[in-house]
Amino acid sequence: MAGRNKALDRMVLTSGKPLNFYEEELNDAQGKRCVFLTTKSPLKDPSNEITGILTSSLDITDRKAAENHLQHIARHDALTGLPNRTLIRDQLRKEIARARRGDRKVGLQMLDIDRFKSVNDALGHSVGDRLLKAIAQRLRVTVREGDVVTRLGGDEFAILMSDVKGPSETSQLAEKIIDVIGQPLFFEGHEINPTASIGISMHPDDGGDVDSLMKSADLAMYRAKAHGGNGYEFASAGMADRARDAIVLEVDLKTGEIVGAEALLRWHHPVKGMISPGAFLPLAEQNGQIVPINEWVMREACRQAMAWTEEGLPPIRIAVNLLPVQFRK
Repeated sequence: MAGRNKALDRMVLTSGKPLNFYEEELNDAQGKRCVFLTTKSPLKDPSNEITGILTSSLDITDRKAAENHLQHIARHDALTGLPNRTLIRDQLRKEIARARRGDRKVGLQMLDIDRFKSVNDALGHSVGDRLLKAIAQRLRVTVREGDVVTRLGGDEFAILMSDVKGPSETSQLAEKIIDVIGQPLFFEGHEINPTASIGISMHPDDGGDVDSLMKSADLAMYRAKAHGGNGYEFASAGMADRARDAIVLEVDLKTGEIVGAEALLRWHHPVKGMISPGAFLPLAEQNGQIVPINEWVMREACRQAMAWTEEGLPPIRIAVNLLPVQFRK
C-alpha cells in the first residue's frame, strides 16, 4: 500500500491536480480490514509552488458492509442462502458467452419437489421451510465443484453446470440428486420421504440464450412430473411447440373460437333410438365389423371437414378414436 501511495503522490506532484475520491482497504491496529474513501490534493505556497500532498481519508467500513449485505440479499434466497433467480440468470448468461468462445456445453437442471404442497398443508409451513433448507443443503454437497445451486422460488431449484462434456454427465448428476433427495427426513416426529422431478436442458442444443434454455428445462421438468415424478427428463425438440399449442388452445377457449372437433359414433336404432358405442362396438370387435366401421367413420370425418371448408369456414382439426386393431391391419 505504501508503494501505491507514493506513486499516487508523484502523480499529484507531476500534474499539480488533486485526485478524485478513491476506495482503499487497510488493516487497523487489531488487524481488522477497513475501507476508506481517500483523496489527495497538492499543497501550494504563496508563489504557487507545490510543497506537499494533503491526504484525506473517510472511514466507510460500515457503509461498505451495509452495501455488500444489500447486494447479497438482492441476489440470494433469504431462507436457504442459495443464489436466487437474478444471480443464476447472470451466471448463465456468462457461461453461455464462455461456451460460445470455447465451443463448450452448458447444462441446466430445473428441480421441483414432488407433492411439496401436501407437506405444507399437513405439517405446516415451518416444517415446509425446514424441508426446503434440508434439500438445499443436500444439493450443495451433491453437485460438482463449480456448479451453481439456486433456489428459484417456492419448491423450485436449479443447478447450473458449466463445461459439460455431454448428456451423460448431466444425467449422472440428476440420478445422484434424486437418490440423495430421496433419503428420509424426520421433523417433529414425522418421517418425510421427499422426491423430485428434474428437467434438463443443454446449450447450445436446447437453447441459445438464457430464456430459451430455462424454458426448455422447465418444460422437461413438468414432463417428468407428469410421468409420476421422482425422475428426470431431457428437453426435446417440439416440446416448446406443444406448449405454445396448449396456450393457444387456452386462448381459444376464452374467445369461444372453434378450433377442433371430435368424431363421436352413435347408432340410431329404428326401435331403440340412439344407442351409445359401448353397447355395440364390443360385438363389432368380435364379429370383425369394427375395421369397416372405423374406416367409415374416418371417411365421414374427412368428408365433413371438407364440407365445412367449402362453406367458407376456416380449417379445423378433427379427432377420430381408433382401436389398436385398426393400426395392426
